[in-house]
Amino acid sequence: MNLKTLLVSIVGAASLGGIAADALACELPPLVLIPAKESFDAQREQVNAAAGAYFEGMSTFTKCVKAEYDAAGGDAKAPALTKAVLVQRINAAIAEAQNVKKLYDANSGAAAAVGPPVGPTSAVPQKQNEHKNRRGN
Repeated sequence: MNLKTLLVSIVGAASLGGIAADALACELPPLVLIPAKESFDAQREQVNAAAGAYFEGMSTFTKCVKAEYDAAGGDAKAPALTKAVLVQRINAAIAEAQNVKKLYDANSGAAAAVGPPVGPTSAVPQKQNEHKNRRGN
């Protein structure tokens, strides 16, 4: 490997590392403990407070990742690897929040609203146009 190639590799790695570090600066909130149905009522007040804090934290997290996505260039200009990493992070967070909400609803005995809706519209766009072929048709 010659010196020029080595320098290009180092600069490229540093750039990707910087992007990854920024994206990782967005912290997921800690998971909320949802008790079993049998003991939910005895802990309802504490669980509601913890669940509310969790969903607020998840909303902050999705906004942070969305800001990183936009700062990287968004759909139009962000490098493919950056898009893939950020979209994967946001999709995993959305799935987690949906599962927490589902467990909360099942164990609380009612579909109570404990936090803001979490979904693809509140975060980084998911992979788009997967149905198109390489020529855009």
